Amino acid sequence: MKKSNSIPSLLTELNGNIENYLLDNKIKTRKGASPGLWLCFVLPTSVILGIWNYPDCGYFYRSATCLSVGLLLNSLSIIFQVHHSTQFRTICCVINSITTTLLLHYFTEHSIVFTVVLGIFSSFGFNKLLVLSLQLCPQTFTFGEAAVVVEAAILFIASVVAMLFTFTPVTCIDISTKILQVGMTGLMIFCGCVYNFPRLRKPMEFYSCLAAVLVIIVVLLHVLLNFSSVLWIFYLATEDILTLKLVASWVLASVVAVVAAMTQVKGGRKASTIVRKYFHLLAVAVYLPGLLLNPCLLYLASGIIFAIFVGLEIVRVAKVAPVAEVLDSVFLTFVDEKDAGPVALTPLCLMAGVSAPLWLHPAPASSPDSLPPLLAGLLSVGVGDTAASVCGSLFGRHKWPDSQRTKEGSAACFISQLFFVIAMIHFGYIPRNNLLQPIVAISAVSWVEATTDQIDNLALPLLMYILML
Repeated sequence: MKKSNSIPSLLTELNGNIENYLLDNKIKTRKGASPGLWLCFVLPTSVILGIWNYPDCGYFYRSATCLSVGLLLNSLSIIFQVHHSTQFRTICCVINSITTTLLLHYFTEHSIVFTVVLGIFSSFGFNKLLVLSLQLCPQTFTFGEAAVVVEAAILFIASVVAMLFTFTPVTCIDISTKILQVGMTGLMIFCGCVYNFPRLRKPMEFYSCLAAVLVIIVVLLHVLLNFSSVLWIFYLATEDILTLKLVASWVLASVVAVVAAMTQVKGGRKASTIVRKYFHLLAVAVYLPGLLLNPCLLYLASGIIFAIFVGLEIVRVAKVAPVAEVLDSVFLTFVDEKDAGPVALTPLCLMAGVSAPLWLHPAPASSPDSLPPLLAGLLSVGVGDTAASVCGSLFGRHKWPDSQRTKEGSAACFISQLFFVIAMIHFGYIPRNNLLQPIVAISAVSWVEATTDQIDNLALPLLMYILML
């Protein structure tokens, strides 16, 4: 009996240590949620498993894998050693930096100076940025959610530095990646300027600076690619009739989303759970055809739309007239209990969640065999979480212990995902002999959906992606 209670006791102790650490540093995490320590491991694990299943991927993904091993060690260190002295935690960071540097040196083609810098940045940067993100965005993240954001930022920054100077894009995915990297880097710099220089929050200065950043991005991409990125995107989106129809359907879905949001705002009613899930269904309508017909275009478009979402959130948080007032009204209409902090997490996490498998996969456009893990976001959030929320709200009568989730909603979550997978098998998009793995993944994600207090839009896609690889 003692042995069976050892794991829950350990988790309780670790959660307590993290909560005390946050309290000592006067950090306020999202109310009503546990630290979510398990989330610290999902992003690095997904990258590591990616190279395990696709060993022929390029050196860039090998670099990301080495960094992910370091991030995994850092997560373990900070969770198990957070109650130790600052000196002891510093020693752990040094050891993790050395480990990451050695992995990069032996498994990549980077110079020794570059590997040392990356090793130090991935370890010390993780610890500093984790605390900084929690301090700058009080009551926005749990500890685990903040860890995912910081890990993603470190992997992104490292990839930008590596690919800008050591990689020549060849394939559609390569070119799209470079476009997104330069664009997101410019947006991050712009965000930092707006935060540090309050004068830039005035409408004229804000929009002038934003226009200048966009021009610099376009010019820099022209220099790096040796051709016009704007024209390349135009040709990619209009290469044939089928692609034009696909883009037209995306535009139509976007118009429907905007009209639905503004109609809800004008009605003066706060959106219910069921209404919010309409946007999950729209995500399925957009992403599923894109994955089946043109994954490279979807890869590029998802990154651009995510950047637009981030840009709009910058406008809202900085209260830049006249757009901020409209965005605030939309935010107040669709806000839920997880949007307690200054940042609107729900739309950003929905966009990131359904796109994450596409962004993380080593070869998203390589072959039909890569489709099942790419469906992870749609399957877990677009289908499963939507069915759970709708059925739970309408028919839920029996709640899980210590949870607001219902057993009827969990059953709907599992059944809807199972039917979706069976339909994909029936139409030949998933091999018929590949049913056991999705069933295991669906079962695990349905259980997590019913029990977790972390942000579903972020946690469920990453877990499903790991289980579907």
